Amino acid sequence: MSILLLNIAQAGTLKPIPNLFEVWMILVLVLVLIILAWIRVSSPESFAQLSKGLFNVRLLRHLIREEGTIASLVSRLLSWCFFLVVALTAYLGISVSGVHTFGLSGFTLYAVLVGGLLVIYLIKIAGLLIFRFLVGGDYGLNEMIFNLVAHNNIVGLLVFPIVIIAAVVPTELYNETAGVTQSIVSALLLGLAALIVIVAYVSRLVRGIINSVQQRLPSIYIILYLCTLEFLPLALLVKALKS
Repeated sequence: MSILLLNIAQAGTLKPIPNLFEVWMILVLVLVLIILAWIRVSSPESFAQLSKGLFNVRLLRHLIREEGTIASLVSRLLSWCFFLVVALTAYLGISVSGVHTFGLSGFTLYAVLVGGLLVIYLIKIAGLLIFRFLVGGDYGLNEMIFNLVAHNNIVGLLVFPIVIIAAVVPTELYNETAGVTQSIVSALLLGLAALIVIVAYVSRLVRGIINSVQQRLPSIYIILYLCTLEFLPLALLVKALKS
C-alpha cells in the first residue's frame, strides 16, 4: 500500500506528508517481536489454547483449573505485549487527533500511557479479587479474571500488525491540484484498531455479566463492579480527553 501511495505521489498529483513513525518506536516493536517469537518457539500451543478458551467454556474452565495458568510466564509476556501495543495505538491516535496531552510528548507520553494501562489492569484484577473475598466464594469471578487477561492478550496480538502499518504509512497525502490534504490509510487503520479494542471490551463485559448471573452472584456486587471498575474509568477517560 505504501509503495502504491508513493508511486501516486511521484506521478505529480499527490505528495506524501510524513508518517507518524518516531525512532523510539523501533525499540517497542522489536521488543514485542522478540517476545512473540520466544513464545512461538517455547510454547507454540499457547496461542491456540488462548483463542479457543475465549469461545469454549469447558476449555476455559480447564485452563483456569491448571495451576499457574494466569500467572504463567507466557501470559505475563502476552500481557506486556498488550500494554505496549495498545499504548502505542493510543499514542498514534493522539498524534492524529491532536488531543491535549498536558505538555507531554514523544516517549514520555508513551511511557505514561503504558503506565496508565498497567495501573487500570492491576486495579481491575485487584477489584475482582476483593469482590471474591467479600462474597465469600468464587461465583465465576476467577473466570472473569481469566477473561480479562485472555481478551487483552488476544487484542494485543490482533492490533500489533495494524499498528505497525499505521505507524509507517503516510498520514495524509497533499493534493497539489486541489490544494487540500486527503486523510488515508493510517487514520483508517487506527480506527480499525480502536474498533477491535471496543468489540473485545464489550464482548468481555457481556460475557462476564452473563457468567456472573449464571453463577448466582448477588446483583448488588455486579452493579458495584460495573460502576467502580468499568464505567468510572471510562467516564474519567472521556472527561480527560474533553478537558
